[in-house]
Amino acid sequence: MDFQTNQELADYLHDHPGLTELFVSSVEGLTSLPDTLPSSLIELSIYDCPALTSLPRQLPGSLRELTIVRCTGLRGLPRLPSSLTELHIFGCTGLTGFADPLPSSLTELLIAGFPGLVSLPALPGHLTELYISCCDDLTGLPALPRSLNCLEVKNCAGLASLPELVNTCLADLSIVDCPQLTNLPALPASVNRIIVRDCVALIGLPEQLPGSLSELRIHNCQRMTVLPERIPGSLKELHISENGSLTGLPEQLPGSLEEIYVSRCGALTSLPSLPSGLKRMNLSGCTGLTKLPVLPDSLGWLDLRGCTGLAQLPGLLTSIETLIGQGCTNLEMKVANTKIFVI
Repeated sequence: MDFQTNQELADYLHDHPGLTELFVSSVEGLTSLPDTLPSSLIELSIYDCPALTSLPRQLPGSLRELTIVRCTGLRGLPRLPSSLTELHIFGCTGLTGFADPLPSSLTELLIAGFPGLVSLPALPGHLTELYISCCDDLTGLPALPRSLNCLEVKNCAGLASLPELVNTCLADLSIVDCPQLTNLPALPASVNRIIVRDCVALIGLPEQLPGSLSELRIHNCQRMTVLPERIPGSLKELHISENGSLTGLPEQLPGSLEEIYVSRCGALTSLPSLPSGLKRMNLSGCTGLTKLPVLPDSLGWLDLRGCTGLAQLPGLLTSIETLIGQGCTNLEMKVANTKIFVI
């Protein structure tokens, strides 16, 4: 249903008192919503209404999901109903904060494009997912609830630290483009995936990584020179790229590793012994590598593009199905005839 004016929306709601979902999009002249919304409303979504300056003082007690996207004229939020479980706010650049407290029922909070947001209120005890993006003035986060399962923080130029994480149930941690962040706090044993990208001031990871970690991805963290010496035995995927200061990998890599992607790490000069179950390895752009360790029989895919320092490979590569070697000008290749070689 398309609405062009406040009155058209009010008339529609009057004629549909049992409405459970309301989606309002691209109504340039909409300045407000009716003071009384249907008491049956479960989901309210408002997109691209730049003239909207406020929401009703009291939202329906039935409301569970509230999404507000690119309503740049919005100056504040009312007290949110105790029924609310999901709150998503994107690109509402006029907002600087929330009505405190947030509902205790909230399980998912997504905030993006709040350039003036300097702090968050206390987070409810049942929150499981927290996503924060493009909040340049945000310098820190409040204490995180034990229930938290997923934390994603992106493009927060002022964020200098993270709160304590070790007492949460965190499984998924993603930190992207937070240039003031210098370190990560201790992590709970429940974490199984870590993604860190474009954190140019980050010096390193916690010395003790979670025992359940299965995936570790690090991209463009230029000050990070080493990884923790002890890598958990659960790790299956290790991805490191554009870390120009990384000088080496831990001496003991876990036998669980199936994929190693270490690309464009020019300071890396050697690799440790490789796990016997390794299936794929990407070393593209590692110009400082001069030799490789013995390759396991399980390895079926190897990318050596741009490894200009390599002069030879360790023996006949009988297990390799795909070998990519563009730009390896000094490399002497020995590959079984039955395999595929791409150059």
